[in-house]
Amino acid sequence: LGPARIAVRIRDLVAHADRCADAAGLPILPGLVRYDEVAAGEIKHAIRFTAPQTRNTFVWPARHQASDLTARNYPPLGQRFRLKASFNTSSFTPQVRVILAALKKYGMILADNGSSWYLSGAPDEGWDNDQLVSGLQKVKGSDFEAVEGTSLMIGQDSGRALANPNTTPPAQPVRLIFIHHSTGQNWLDDTNGRLGIALRDNNYFTSDTNYGWGPGAIGDSTDIGNWWQWFRGPNASTYLSALFSESGQHSSYSRLSTTPEGENEIVMFKSCFPNSALQGDPGDPVPPIGSNPLRGQDSGSPDHTIANAKGIYTDLLEYFRTRQDKLFVVITAPPLSDGTHAANARIFNDWLVNSWLKDYPYHNVAVFDFYNVLTTNNGNTSSNDLGLETGNHHRFRQGAIQHTTDGDNDPNPNVLEYPSSSGDDHPSQAGNLKATGEFLPLLNVLYHHWKEGGDNLTHLLTVSITGSGAGTVTTIPAGITCPPGPCSIEFANPSTTTLHGAAAEYSIFSGWSGACNGTSDCTLTMNSDLNVVASFARYTEHMSRIGDTTTYFPTLQTAYDNAPAGSVIKVWGTDFTENLSCNLSKSVELKGGYNGSYTLNNGYTTLKGALAVARGQLIVENLVVW
Repeated sequence: LGPARIAVRIRDLVAHADRCADAAGLPILPGLVRYDEVAAGEIKHAIRFTAPQTRNTFVWPARHQASDLTARNYPPLGQRFRLKASFNTSSFTPQVRVILAALKKYGMILADNGSSWYLSGAPDEGWDNDQLVSGLQKVKGSDFEAVEGTSLMIGQDSGRALANPNTTPPAQPVRLIFIHHSTGQNWLDDTNGRLGIALRDNNYFTSDTNYGWGPGAIGDSTDIGNWWQWFRGPNASTYLSALFSESGQHSSYSRLSTTPEGENEIVMFKSCFPNSALQGDPGDPVPPIGSNPLRGQDSGSPDHTIANAKGIYTDLLEYFRTRQDKLFVVITAPPLSDGTHAANARIFNDWLVNSWLKDYPYHNVAVFDFYNVLTTNNGNTSSNDLGLETGNHHRFRQGAIQHTTDGDNDPNPNVLEYPSSSGDDHPSQAGNLKATGEFLPLLNVLYHHWKEGGDNLTHLLTVSITGSGAGTVTTIPAGITCPPGPCSIEFANPSTTTLHGAAAEYSIFSGWSGACNGTSDCTLTMNSDLNVVASFARYTEHMSRIGDTTTYFPTLQTAYDNAPAGSVIKVWGTDFTENLSCNLSKSVELKGGYNGSYTLNNGYTTLKGALAVARGQLIVENLVVW
C-alpha cells in the first residue's frame, strides 16, 4: 500500500469513521493544547477532551458515536462544555491560567472515550507537567456548563462556528408571524409573558394566527401532525400564501405601529402542551413521510408517537430548504404536569435541538426549547430562575448558546414547573417571563446568523512559501510564523492583519502573490478567506568575494579565476552546485562557511560537484566536497 495522503483544511470535518480522526470523527490536531499557544498567552480554539463513557448519539461538530449506552446522564460525543465565567483563576500558574481562559471562552469538546475529563496536549519540553497536572486537577466537572452549539453551525461538514454572535436587534423592522393557540396567546400578552412587547422593542413587527384563522380554518390545527398540512400537504401553498402575507393580530399584545413592506420573513410555530404526551418507544424506527400515520392527525391520535413526530419534522426540512428567504423557528411544545410521557417529551425535544438539524446545510431553521425552559423554577411556581446559573435554560449567555437540561434535581425533571393558577398546564406568568427573557437575545443571534450568513464569520488566512531561497512570514498582530509555526489562522471578520516577509541568510525576499503583491509589508482586510504566497530566492550575487574587498562573484569558479595570487577567497556557508577547476599557476586560499555579512566563518561551504587542482596550489578551510 502507498502512503496515506491527507488533504488538511482545518475547518472541514471528516464524513466517515474510516478517516484519520478520533471517535467523534473530529480531527485531533486542531483540538490539542500547544505550548506555543500558551507561551503566546492565548489559545484561540476549543480543546478536545475525553470521558470514560458517552451516550449512543452525537451532536455537531461530531460526526458519529462510539457507545451503546442510552442513559441521558452520559454526554454525547461532540458536546461542548465551557468553564463557568464565575470560576476564579487567579491562584493558578500562568500556563494553567491560559488554558482556563480558553476553557471559559471557547470551551472543550468531547472527542473520544477515555480518561475522565482528560484534556489533550501536544508534547513539548516547555511544559511544566507537574504544575499543569496539579493545577488542572483542581477544576471539577461541576465548574463547567454545557453549551448548545448547533445554532452556531456554519455547515454540517464544517467545524467552523459563528464568530462574534450578534445579540443586537435588527437595524430595520422585520416582519414576524407566530402560529399558536392559547399558550402562545398568553406568552404574547402584555399582562402575562410580555413577548409581544419584547418583540416590539427588538424591532420585530409581530403578527399571529390563532383559532379560526386562515383558509379552511387551518389555524385550528397546530399539533405536530398538522405541521405536515401547513407546510407539505396538498393545500400547503394556499395556507402559506396567506401566512406570509398576514399582517393582522389575532390576540392581544403590543407591537410596532407601522407595517413594514413585504412578506413575513420569520415564521415561528408552536404546538400546545398536549403534544408533550408522546407515546411509543424512543428507539422505534422513524417512518418515511409517505407511510407516516401522524400526517394531518392531532395529538389525541394513537399515532402521536415519538418516532412519527420525528418523521413529521424531518420531512418539514424538505420545504424549508426551498425557502431560504424565510427563517423558520420551532418553539417546542410546553411540558405537562403529568409525568406519564415526560421522558419521551424530553428525548424528543433534545432531538429537535441537538440532532434534527445535524444534516441540514442551511441557516434558515432554528429551535427554541420552550419545553426545557419551563422545567425548572426558583423554588416555587411563581418565581422563575431567569438569569440564574442553576436550572434548565436555552439562552445566549457569555458569548455562546447555552442549552442546559440537567439543572433540575426533582424526582421528575421533565414536567412543567409553572402550572397556571387554575391548576392546568398553561404556563404561568413566571414561566412565560422566563421564556421571553431567554428567547429574545437568542432570536437576535439566530436572525443575524441567518440574514448575514458569512458576514459574521471568521476567515482563514493561509500562507505558503515558494522559491529557491528560504525565509519566514509573520503577521501583525501575531498569529502566523511560517515556518516553523502555523501557516494558517482564522481572523475575525473584518479585522486587518499585516504580513511581513523576512529572508533567511543567503536568501532575498522576492515578493508576494495571491492576495498580496509587491515586496513591501502587505496589509489585508479579512473579509473573506485569503491565500498569500511569499517567494524567496537564493541570493547569488554576493556568494563569494576576494578578501575584504567589495568585489563579489556568484560562483567559486569565477572567484578563483579572478583571484590574485596569494589572495584569500571568502565564501558563504551555503551550497554551490558546480565544478571547480584550479588550473592556473598561482596559490590561493579558499575559506568557506562565512555568514552573509562575511564577519564569521563558523559554518561550512558545500561544493556539490567535482574539485580538480591541475596546476598551482589551493588551500581550503571549511569546505565540504559532496
